Amino acid sequence: SPFNENADLITHLYPQNPIAVATSNDSRYLFVANQGSANISVFKIATTGQPGEPTEVLGSVTTVNGIQSSTASPFSCGTGCKTPAFITVVKANNALYVIDSNPAANRIFQLAINQSSGQLRSLKPVSVGAETATSNPTWITIQQD
Repeated sequence: SPFNENADLITHLYPQNPIAVATSNDSRYLFVANQGSANISVFKIATTGQPGEPTEVLGSVTTVNGIQSSTASPFSCGTGCKTPAFITVVKANNALYVIDSNPAANRIFQLAINQSSGQLRSLKPVSVGAETATSNPTWITIQQD
């Protein structure tokens, strides 16, 4: 990798098997789906001044009612997401969608993008069914009215 990636602050595992990338439509963030670790790495892209390497979104771990959560990249691709295979960002830059290629899951996971920090959090519902009559989806596009 031409830039550094951080380990997950909770599991202490590094992202594995990057398989898909997307940028925010304003080119401020780079999102990387890591299939081997079932998470999404988020990098801030320099948009003004001297261009440089993307920097991973930093944060911290908080514990609420005994449950840990992290505000740092990499982020979970959603509860139940096992094998992220494709990601896309909506035009408004406020949501990221992830296809889980695990045939048992067959879901599209939805994440909100914090536009000022790049941090991700699950939307509700966390996922929706992705099965079609003929096959499991391998990519998606977002149509906005």
